[in-house]
Amino acid sequence: MLVVILHPEQWNGGSDRCTLGMIKHFVELGHRVIWYTTMIDCYWNAELFDNVEIRDVNFPLHPGDWWTQNILLAWQLIFSGLVPDLVVIDHSASCLPMLKWRFPQAKILFYCHFPQQLVIPTRFFLYRWYSRMIGLIEGMLFQKADLIMVNSHFTESQFLRVMPEVNPSRLIVVYPPCNVDAIKTGDKAISRKQRQHNNKRYTFLSMNRFWPEKKLDIIVKAA
Repeated sequence: MLVVILHPEQWNGGSDRCTLGMIKHFVELGHRVIWYTTMIDCYWNAELFDNVEIRDVNFPLHPGDWWTQNILLAWQLIFSGLVPDLVVIDHSASCLPMLKWRFPQAKILFYCHFPQQLVIPTRFFLYRWYSRMIGLIEGMLFQKADLIMVNSHFTESQFLRVMPEVNPSRLIVVYPPCNVDAIKTGDKAISRKQRQHNNKRYTFLSMNRFWPEKKLDIIVKAA
């Protein structure tokens, strides 16, 4: 099976870890995987993307402009000569109609991390207005997805709250993957108790987005 993944920017956040886990999963199952992106952060230099065809579209676009980036990546895919069996997209639904038109037999999966409209209540009013308009348009675009994956039942409820026109049967909860390889020795996983034994080092908690909507106080308390 030919799997094409459109992930516009590979930074070092949760969505990026999720993309990497998805890529590794498809590769381990023996599928051909092609990854379209506009950039890969140096954070991932140590990663071995074996058996993955990376097509880095080197085009000057504003970082975070996922709407335009996904259209550009989809445009590249449409004229690539490839005929994918499965296309996985995240960040923006802007490219869904053009991909469904060009590849009517392909299944299109969209991974929604959280509705953007609900992450901007404290921001400048023009940004809130823009996000609201994009949300209304995306409500129609999501109709072209065969399946919409969300990272929790909470996200599922919030997605349906802002996208009531989307059929709930299209949604499925897929929990983000953890990097279990980092806590394994041979075939036996290291238990939490074993890892903490004789460990006198401090625990560092990394947070890269200081937004009120992220509820960082809960993250700090959990750590």
